Amino acid sequence: MSLSFSMQRWIRFAVYGAAFWLIFGVGLPRLLSLSESWRNFGAAQEKWDLHAGAVYYTDVPVTKDTEIANRAAVRQALDRRLQAISEPNGNSGK
Repeated sequence: MSLSFSMQRWIRFAVYGAAFWLIFGVGLPRLLSLSESWRNFGAAQEKWDLHAGAVYYTDVPVTKDTEIANRAAVRQALDRRLQAISEPNGNSGK
């Protein structure tokens, strides 16, 4: 008994869908529940009332403040580095 080409495609689609669901709907959540790192990550999200998507797609004050502080620290470090390069041995070019 030979199945038609379209029936074979529908069966393949159903098998791939079931495999996808088993991996992402069953397997990975169980694997992640066993990971201490992911449990800590989840606890931190609940503590700070943040969600992973919010960090990338909205203006979350905690991440905004952190980014501003990081940018200021990098600028300060670069300024110090440029000063050290332009003033060898502590001299101001004299």
